[in-house]
Amino acid sequence: MNGECVLDEATRQYHLHLAASASPQAVSDMVASWLSASHAPDLAGTAVPTLIVHGECDAFMPYGTSAAVLGRAVPSRRTVLVPTAPHGVPLTHPHQWNSAVLSFLDL
Repeated sequence: MNGECVLDEATRQYHLHLAASASPQAVSDMVASWLSASHAPDLAGTAVPTLIVHGECDAFMPYGTSAAVLGRAVPSRRTVLVPTAPHGVPLTHPHQWNSAVLSFLDL
C-alpha cells in the first residue's frame, strides 16, 4: 500500500505462489467477467442483513466502482469502509475486519 507491503513475508509469499499457480486464461476470464457483469439486479432481492467490508485504499477494486455500486442494490446492508486498508482487508487489517464482523453478528 503506497509502496509499502502491509503483509508479513510468509503471507505475501503464499499469495504470490497462489497467484502464480493460476491459469492465465482463468485470470483473464475472471477479470473480463468483473468488468462486464452487473450483479446489482441479482442482489436487489436480498432479504437478509448483509455486511460489506471494504478497504478505503483498495486500488484493485476501488470502493466507488465496486462495493458502493453493489451495496446500493442490497436493501438491508451495513457497510464498513476500513480507513487506510487496501484490497484484502481480512489479511491486512484483521482487527478491523474481526470487529466489523463481530459487531454485525452482534457478538
